[in-house]
Amino acid sequence: MKLRPLVCTLAFLLLIVGGVACWRWYEWRDHSQDEVILAAARRYGVEAALVKAIVWRESRFNPRARGRAGEIGLMQIREVAATEWARAEKIKAFSPVQLLNPA
Repeated sequence: MKLRPLVCTLAFLLLIVGGVACWRWYEWRDHSQDEVILAAARRYGVEAALVKAIVWRESRFNPRARGRAGEIGLMQIREVAATEWARAEKIKAFSPVQLLNPA
């Protein structure tokens, strides 16, 4: 019978430690591009979590990232795809260097 209070106390302590660890992990995550990601997700009608996952996978939230095959920016987009997108969006003064700007 004396073992039950000890087990309950240990379980309670584990819950507290787990909660603190989860909070620390949340605070540690990169939120530097959240505003831009949310705006893009809204504009194109996709889930912000999906956009954020792609950005994390492609550039680890580094807006100045450049890939070996010429990919640029947060989502590592190639110049050809970016130019195609700019044409579809009717953006006349587009330069692939603009991909380095998260907005």
